[in-house]
Amino acid sequence: MWRAQHTPLGPATVHVRVEADARTVHARAWGDGAEWSIAHADDLVGASDDPHAFQPSDPMLRSLVARLPRLRLARTVAVYDIAVAAVIDQRVSGREARGTWNALVRRFGTPAPGPTTGRPPGLRLLPSPDVLAGLGDAARRTLGLEMRRGVALSSVAADARGLERAATLGADVLDRRLQSIAGVGVWTSATVRAYALGDTDALPLGDWHLPHEIGAALAGERRADDARMVELLEPYRPQRFRVVRLVLASGATLARRAPRAEIPDLLRKEATGRPFTVRRRLRFE
Repeated sequence: MWRAQHTPLGPATVHVRVEADARTVHARAWGDGAEWSIAHADDLVGASDDPHAFQPSDPMLRSLVARLPRLRLARTVAVYDIAVAAVIDQRVSGREARGTWNALVRRFGTPAPGPTTGRPPGLRLLPSPDVLAGLGDAARRTLGLEMRRGVALSSVAADARGLERAATLGADVLDRRLQSIAGVGVWTSATVRAYALGDTDALPLGDWHLPHEIGAALAGERRADDARMVELLEPYRPQRFRVVRLVLASGATLARRAPRAEIPDLLRKEATGRPFTVRRRLRFE
């Protein structure tokens, strides 16, 4: 795996290779954050996670654990990159979020440090916090970001150092710091804590598909909301996010029928001051 990332010590490119025995990890890194990246390479592959801490009594979950014995919760430890991605992913489809991310990195990012050969071509870093915090509304709109996500993105970038400090004090402190930022709510905070800190109990409320997936896997229900998902996952505290990962990774979810989904065009909605949707047929893999 090649990864260009921002660390508390500066930008870095890290290359991680896991041997076939799933026990040996080789890591190389370049840039100001190289030493930090090497020190946390084991976190990227989940070596710091303890999957044996989860011993469910439910037969279905026990079978999932048995089917996926190597599933671990990885963590980046650094917060900035994950927080930016989570803000971009708010309220839109995954395809739209990836398009915005790619445009942001191509237009305002910088080449990743390290060798130019032997790695994926065009590997680039996310724009630095100073650059991202300084983007105006007009520049953000060219990336597909309406005012709400654009302001949240700039605010997260402006507080990047504070978020990194909060992360060193634990998931609860990071949660409070994140949710103190305008435009950052429960879903974004949980997503950041799950993937940056490996928080085993982070639960992204407000997700479009997740309640249905959990309801189908744990109760055989075709439709579920956040309240029902919380109810079903309550017995598994403090491992609720691990249950979510097990369910999603196993494929033990509701069979989808490629529905005709209503996806909001947020820029058009903001411009007109009224709801506006674009009908698109989504094909699920």
